[in-house]
Amino acid sequence: MSDSLIERMTEPEQRIPPPQPRTLGGIVTLSFPVLAAALIGGLLAGAIGASVVLRQPKKFLASTVTVLEQQSVFAGPGEGVVAKLSAIRATYGILAKTHTISAGVAKRTGFPEAIVARAIDVAAPGQSQVLLVAATTRTPLASQKIADAAAAELAAYVKARQDAFKVPAAEQIVLTVAAPAAPGRLVEPTRRRALEIGGFAGVLGLVVIYLLADALRTRRVARRRR
Repeated sequence: MSDSLIERMTEPEQRIPPPQPRTLGGIVTLSFPVLAAALIGGLLAGAIGASVVLRQPKKFLASTVTVLEQQSVFAGPGEGVVAKLSAIRATYGILAKTHTISAGVAKRTGFPEAIVARAIDVAAPGQSQVLLVAATTRTPLASQKIADAAAAELAAYVKARQDAFKVPAAEQIVLTVAAPAAPGRLVEPTRRRALEIGGFAGVLGLVVIYLLADALRTRRVARRRR
């Protein structure tokens, strides 16, 4: 009998290590049943998240476009027309959200003042003479009605205050409606928002369910080996 054969016969038996489970980045084990359950849970979580968003009360936004004009600023020297009138818009924007205006709008529209006050908003895009008077409510027609009434009430109040202080007509700032509001457009909830929330909820649900299911499976396997 050769020496090499004797060495092979006397070598200790080498055990083949059991196959290692597949892992995901060395953190959790990959189990296809667990993954399938997590996918189903993630889809359900995403569907629930999207449905919650879509079931929220609808909100509609309508905007009335107004323009500030002043006769003397076009004829006289001094700072530019746009720069001067643009600076005044901030004051009018604050005024539009006061009780003085919301009370007048409530009388014009018949809506409670509390609803009117919450609905009215104002935007002054860029450096210009444009002032957007907006309203957000739960119906398109209510938003349209409040936006137009707010613009009219603001213009009337500005005119009355200048008349009370006897400001010459040429120097008065006139707020005119350039484009009346159309029926409000839907701003909340939107499909895009529902998809964003649904996608986030789906991914979160998938990860959480997978980790929980994998932990339970690992415990079950460990108990069986004991």
